[in-house]
Amino acid sequence: MTSYREWLEGHRAVAEARGGKPIRPPAAEEERRYKRAEAEGREHLRDYRGRRPGEIVNPITGEIATGCLTSAKLANASGMTSPKLTDHMEALGLVHRVLAWKSVSMVCAPELRKPQYYHKPEASRWAVENGYCIPIKITRSIGFETQRLEMLLVTPEGQRYITQRTVKKAGKVGHVVGQLLEQGRSQAEIVELTGYSKQLVNYHTKKLQKAA
Repeated sequence: MTSYREWLEGHRAVAEARGGKPIRPPAAEEERRYKRAEAEGREHLRDYRGRRPGEIVNPITGEIATGCLTSAKLANASGMTSPKLTDHMEALGLVHRVLAWKSVSMVCAPELRKPQYYHKPEASRWAVENGYCIPIKITRSIGFETQRLEMLLVTPEGQRYITQRTVKKAGKVGHVVGQLLEQGRSQAEIVELTGYSKQLVNYHTKKLQKAA
């Protein structure tokens, strides 16, 4: 298995070639901390020098992305449900559903557990290579248990790619504009994100302001 230090060195040139911010190699005295991060499966998320809150590293290209959203938050901003957004992302080739399972308590005997199978969205390699999606793993304490959870983040480029191709079919323009305004987006950002005309965004913005 490639070490974290080798991973950084191998991806820095690629990141610079693609226009991404280069990642600085770790200092020798920090090697122990990086090895622990590698063992926990989070070496591409954090523990590199100079990382700021909100910065996520693409595990394939090495580029640093900010302003990422979970699929649930993007679905809410687009005025659709998470399963519906996943359907759109799958149709666009950004994700594919894989069979997974988790251990749950049995209804008749809560002290016993059984597997529960479900399909979860997983980012396609094409989506990660093009900087649209970034898969991450986080540690979260639930009750007395510590679980490793897999999450799918959509980068700003991915948000534009998805929204421009699905938002017009997802619901009314006014609802979408209102959701984005509530997030603090400017009219210019909404135009870029959705592909709507400036006049249309301005019209619905004024309409919402009058109704407030």
